[in-house]
Amino acid sequence: APKGRASGDNVDLQGGYNPDDFEGLDVGSDVKELFTYISRYTPQIAEIDTRLKPFIPEYIPAVGDIDAML
Repeated sequence: APKGRASGDNVDLQGGYNPDDFEGLDVGSDVKELFTYISRYTPQIAEIDTRLKPFIPEYIPAVGDIDAML
């Protein structure tokens, strides 16, 4: 596994952050330090409970008289 990464991490994402792409930037040490935070960040996995609730209206609104066919 690459340095600083766990063996189970997926580091080959297309379009993902690659620190080697930004190694030669002409910036100060404080900006280079900011790039290390990107590499060290690990997103938190939040499990969201998804319950579907059907919409059943309590009454059916009508305009005018009730239809004679009902």
